Amino acid sequence: MAAKINMRLDKNPMPSQDPNVRNKNFLEVALGYTEEQALDEAARCLNCKNHPCVDGCPVNVRIPEFIQKIVEKDYEGAYQVIHQTSSLPAVCGRVCPQESQCEMHCVRGKKGDPVGIGRLERFVADWHNAHSTEAAAVPAPNGHKVAVIGSGPAGLTCAGDLAKKGYEVTVFEALHLAGGVLVYGIPEFRLPKTIVQKEVDGLKELGVTIATDTVIGRTITVDELMEEQGFEDEFDDVDGRALHVVAFLDGEAAATCRLFAGEREGELVLGRLAVRGRFRGHHLGARMVAAAEDEARRSGARAIALHAQADKQGFYERCGYAVSGPRDLDEGVPHVWMSKQLGTAGEPQ
Repeated sequence: MAAKINMRLDKNPMPSQDPNVRNKNFLEVALGYTEEQALDEAARCLNCKNHPCVDGCPVNVRIPEFIQKIVEKDYEGAYQVIHQTSSLPAVCGRVCPQESQCEMHCVRGKKGDPVGIGRLERFVADWHNAHSTEAAAVPAPNGHKVAVIGSGPAGLTCAGDLAKKGYEVTVFEALHLAGGVLVYGIPEFRLPKTIVQKEVDGLKELGVTIATDTVIGRTITVDELMEEQGFEDEFDDVDGRALHVVAFLDGEAAATCRLFAGEREGELVLGRLAVRGRFRGHHLGARMVAAAEDEARRSGARAIALHAQADKQGFYERCGYAVSGPRDLDEGVPHVWMSKQLGTAGEPQ
């Protein structure tokens, strides 16, 4: 007997910490669906014939199939469906911009909210991490060796996809921890480091080698990788326009962000905590600046002013605030938008 479809128009809200609690800690703000909420949300999926949500997913996760597994309470089966095409489900379930990808194409979104695909993906990944005890199946080696330079999301995804095909993969990372922007750019309360490490550990179980503290071009050159260590190809996950931004509070480094050079310049003034940098005019750069704001609130900022050569609505849309509004309004810290003419304060928002 087919499960009854839930035709409610709104999606299940994401449980989260109370604003007056989360503004005093660095714990994850979003708490994740309960099993009851996940089952209720999964029942909203129509399992459409043409599956437009799959076309909207950059890695073509078979979304209706994994959601049907949730309906059947086969959560491990749902995880395996996702993992066939996505190497980082717990990460993507938290920080992937589903609202502009898979969920944007969801048929349910034509009248009401789309299915909470990202929230369901997170539920499945978290269930797997908490309950699965089976070792990952390591594919038979195909005799080929590949180097991945940089352990950001692209590098880790490439490593996972190649490992599943039997390649011997080594990921070279210049910094101390693997993860790139996932570790050094996204704050703990949005993406806990333990989640990223769990995904990296999963790649290691597939046979991927992670070499940290290795700067390609200094520690070892690409030519040396090819000629002396036997690598046949390399994948480059390094953005040459990236720069590190360090914020100082009372003369001491208080927060570090990784922004990406581009067309828009911005300066974040957070009381005595300042973040300066350049960011691209798209979701990633704007969200990184918003993350710096969140860090500032939790570091004791009493008010925040943003100087940016961008209009306010466009900035918040790139931050993912187009519907819900900026989080700081909930967290009790006054927010002042500064006009394009730097130094001219607007009214508190």
